[in-house]
Amino acid sequence: MANYVEYGGQIVMQPPFKLLGCMLYGFFFDGDKNKLQKLLDNRLNFASEQTKRKYTVLTDDVLATFATTPKAVSLDPVGSKMGYTVEDELVLWILTLESIKIGNTWQANRIIYYIPYIFVNNILTAVAGREIYGIPKTMGTFLIPKQPKDAAYFRASTSGFRTFEADSIFEEYPLFVLEEVKQQEKDIAKMWSSSKDALLDLRKIVTRKETILKELDLRLCFNGVRDLLAARLPSVMLKQFRGIDHSKTSCYQKLVEAPFSINAFHGGVG
Repeated sequence: MANYVEYGGQIVMQPPFKLLGCMLYGFFFDGDKNKLQKLLDNRLNFASEQTKRKYTVLTDDVLATFATTPKAVSLDPVGSKMGYTVEDELVLWILTLESIKIGNTWQANRIIYYIPYIFVNNILTAVAGREIYGIPKTMGTFLIPKQPKDAAYFRASTSGFRTFEADSIFEEYPLFVLEEVKQQEKDIAKMWSSSKDALLDLRKIVTRKETILKELDLRLCFNGVRDLLAARLPSVMLKQFRGIDHSKTSCYQKLVEAPFSINAFHGGVG
């Protein structure tokens, strides 16, 4: 494999990356399981016979996370000396079941996450995410509370076309607005003291209504426990680049993984 040609001044830091001091807020909202599956079929399952992998939506719950990262650094020996960046983001997560084809049979392999959309306010991380991992990052602007005690209002905006018409202009529109609704005093369900507690509870929440997990084999159980103990969030992406001769073709296309690992956990509320 040929070495990557480095350009002077290019805004792509070398992977892997580490996010320091990240503050993350998560919210579940109802999706349409059939439409989510169509999205996976279009983006991941179109070549399942070639990749020997296919992905099935586990739940109609979609997780939206708002995060602030005061310091993101490259762990590459050269990249680590370039400096660091700051980032706010909104990420949408779909919990899926990855199956692998063994012989003529599809067998459950592991629970994996697919990110259909991610919005960031930093061009460096947007370009790096797209070029390196195939993460569908888009620029956005955000209002995210600095402390959990102030977590009463969240807003995300991005640029796009409100309608697809010849005279539509590409401009910024509100995308997500979340505002706390004042209710009577309520008890906190559970305090999380570790990332394992948080990940285990989140998986219980999104799979509580589903029956698809009842008949899964030991491979899935082993892989799920392994990822859980490692506080690892395996995710799959479609990395591709559009062809220049024909707009409907790609000159490069491959399913890749962008593993997320939690290195430190300071508490949370479920």
